[in-house]
Amino acid sequence: MAYLHDVCEDTLVTFDDLRNMGFTERIVNSVRLITKSKDVTYEEYLRRVSTDDCARAVKIADIRHNMDITRIPAPNKKDMRELRSTEKHWRFLKVRFVRNLRCDTIDSSSNELQPLIAYEKYGIIRLHENIIFCKEGGVMQKNKPYYIEQENWSSEDYYSLHRYLHRLVLHYDQKKMEIAELDVQRMSERTRVLLYCIITYYHLEKLFEYPNLRKLEDCQPLPEPLLLGCHGMKEENVYSRMNVMF
Repeated sequence: MAYLHDVCEDTLVTFDDLRNMGFTERIVNSVRLITKSKDVTYEEYLRRVSTDDCARAVKIADIRHNMDITRIPAPNKKDMRELRSTEKHWRFLKVRFVRNLRCDTIDSSSNELQPLIAYEKYGIIRLHENIIFCKEGGVMQKNKPYYIEQENWSSEDYYSLHRYLHRLVLHYDQKKMEIAELDVQRMSERTRVLLYCIITYYHLEKLFEYPNLRKLEDCQPLPEPLLLGCHGMKEENVYSRMNVMF
């Protein structure tokens, strides 16, 4: 389904062609739902996608990929506007998925939940095995994700942590209290480097004026490469200089 999600939209292949190729009716229906049509608004399209588990999971992954601003070497204001718009679409689909779930019933091994991008309002963050943060209801861990012990973390766990820090930094004007309370001494070396990379990448060095963040300027490249998922960022930038790879 992931490979097919754009095939009928971008090529001459039809839904009947997919059936003739041997794809099941379930897959064909999911492809039909995820194929955009000029006859409906994008909002209606997302509502249609949200009705099918397979189509919704693929669309969430597709939008998540489009939300990765680090794919753009020098993001401008237009890119940031598009990111915010894309994030709204991602939020709609993700909220449809989590709205009726209780945090203590979530199966963290579910393919659709692995990993979950940090999501400030409704979302849940999966960070290493069964560590789950839920902003509304359910269980909320006492420690913030940037203080958690990172033994045996996977690259996707670090990617989830990066997304949390990413949102924190990009919304610094709304998160001044949390930023002012950050204790970099309690953070692991990898967490400090991730925070430094995000601040520097977006040219937000003014955040280093916070007394608690000044030590971040002393960050050195990690002794061993840190892989954040498999997201294909290849250009030379502060991440690669600090030995962080996507």
